[in-house]
Amino acid sequence: MRQYRSRLSEVEEQKSIKSALIFGGLTILIIILSLIFGIPLFSKFINLFNKPSTQNQVNQTVTLLAPTLSTPPKYTKEQSIIIKGISTPNSLIKIFFGNSTDEVTSDGDGNFTANIGLVKGNNVIYAVTLDKNGNTSANSTSYTINYTNQTPNLTVNTPQNNQNFYGSSQQNLNIQGSTDANNNIAINDHTVVVDPTGKFSYSINLQNGDNNLKIVSTDLAGNKKEIDLKVTFNP
Repeated sequence: MRQYRSRLSEVEEQKSIKSALIFGGLTILIIILSLIFGIPLFSKFINLFNKPSTQNQVNQTVTLLAPTLSTPPKYTKEQSIIIKGISTPNSLIKIFFGNSTDEVTSDGDGNFTANIGLVKGNNVIYAVTLDKNGNTSANSTSYTINYTNQTPNLTVNTPQNNQNFYGSSQQNLNIQGSTDANNNIAINDHTVVVDPTGKFSYSINLQNGDNNLKIVSTDLAGNKKEIDLKVTFNP
């Protein structure tokens, strides 16, 4: 009986040793595989969390080109005006004018247009380029547009409407008047010089009978005022 128990113990001991060797070998193999494959996988796992941060850094360093606006008129009599320009193709353009803004999208060639409203007086206009990540370009060149629809001042001092002139001494008529400084004066479609104070003078030879005179003042915005006179010359 004692021999039987000794042999049984010996067999159990051999099985334990064999199991320990197998378990130890598997443990070593797992450690080796973890060292080979685990670190790269772990690095990829970490990179998944770092990727958005890296992307944000890239987004923060994006440099957008400022739009280029076509030069608008300095003066206008229209309450709204078309602004044209060019920027990055298919980009969002924000246009600033006065206390207002408007947004348009450039086409595939980068061209864009916007119809903006003006307030009376000076209107400062510029634009920026935006992207979907919230990046903003530098400001474009700014322009100032003066909007006015006011009728110019125009006064004709001489001659008077329906005035008569007689003899050769009165055949040469000197037309005199005044308008706003910087306005243009045309008399019967002839350009007349206006002095810095707005005064003008122009001489014409009267024809026998009725002579029609058309005096037109035009400001820088294109607003006009016209005075029509008729004078009669008798030789």
